[in-house]
Amino acid sequence: AEPKVKWADQHVKPSFVFNELSVPRRPSWDESTTAQELDVKEKESFLEWRRAIAQQEEALDGHARVTPFEKNIQVWRQLWRVLERCSCVLQIVDARNPLFYLSRDLRKYTTEELGKPMLLLVNKSDYLSHKQRQEWHEYLKQEGWDHLFFSAHVEQAKLDSAAALERSRVMKDTANPLAESYEQGETVENS
Repeated sequence: AEPKVKWADQHVKPSFVFNELSVPRRPSWDESTTAQELDVKEKESFLEWRRAIAQQEEALDGHARVTPFEKNIQVWRQLWRVLERCSCVLQIVDARNPLFYLSRDLRKYTTEELGKPMLLLVNKSDYLSHKQRQEWHEYLKQEGWDHLFFSAHVEQAKLDSAAALERSRVMKDTANPLAESYEQGETVENS
């Protein structure tokens, strides 16, 4: 299904073809699996995944490449262990181009294969108009994504405002010895 949300310059062909990078799967294991056996299984599984990725890179004739970061098995091992231990997963995407950062395969792995819930957080939503947020909401809902819109910038402004009010309150409280020290630029040390 073609997304309802489109960029104004979508008529321009992209200079590369973005195919979503799949998430390598951790091989099955249980309590009887030794660390050495698991290490060998993980390396074999990762090597198969890397071969498939290399074939995709060749098919794209140099228009897309996997970064060294993604070629590092230790990165994926960390992800596997975090996914095994967590109770839910939060996938964060940039509101300016959510589909570029969205990993459907991570969702499939997390929800279908590991049975864990996933929430999509659309960050930097302050860059979007109300109408754009509505369109993205409808699209993500249609695609079955549980999602929230968030703005770290807006939340930081709230925190900064609250901190300024608190500083103002402390400064007005002349009975407070910390206020006098604060006005004089002194630091208060614990005794």
